[in-house]
Amino acid sequence: MKLKSHSNIDITIISLLFGILYIIVFDIIMRPL
Repeated sequence: MKLKSHSNIDITIISLLFGILYIIVFDIIMRPL
């Protein structure tokens, strides 16, 4: 079992999810009311 590969995959998925959330929040904030 390679724990490093699993941890790297988890970090990549988490970073992608946070990136998507950040883009969505940024888009909502930048939209005119």
